[in-house]
Amino acid sequence: MIIDCMDWHYRDNYTEGLDKVHAATHIGIFIAWIIENNLESEVLRKNSYNDIHNLRARKITGREFFLNNCNKIFQDKFIDKKALEFTLGYYLSSREDYCQYIADYNEVFKNDNINSSYEVKDIWENYYRVFSIIDKRYNDWKIRNEYI
Repeated sequence: MIIDCMDWHYRDNYTEGLDKVHAATHIGIFIAWIIENNLESEVLRKNSYNDIHNLRARKITGREFFLNNCNKIFQDKFIDKKALEFTLGYYLSSREDYCQYIADYNEVFKNDNINSSYEVKDIWENYYRVFSIIDKRYNDWKIRNEYI
């Protein structure tokens, strides 16, 4: 199952003239969170061992990891079963125009001097700004779903 895809973001509100690579930043941040929490699937672990190590060592960003290892598509096969249910509920929604992750992501950067959330810089400082929110949402989800 496809969870997100860079190409989906070029359609409507993508900032004119902005390099398409920026459509991967929010996806990369989420995947970095997955990897930081050891919630990546065995498939991803086997196929991307070196880049997982490089991400954890801060030698590459989540966006770089995503671009190098995921062919521009964030799929369920990259996430272990424990975190997949959370991801489907948090990252996806029954409504096409909304997901809680994007709402949280946009909230974090709403006061930055940027025209759209696609302009968020792919730097670790921005990852840390989003990390704590994803972490809180995941911990709340685990409590609600008795995954303690």
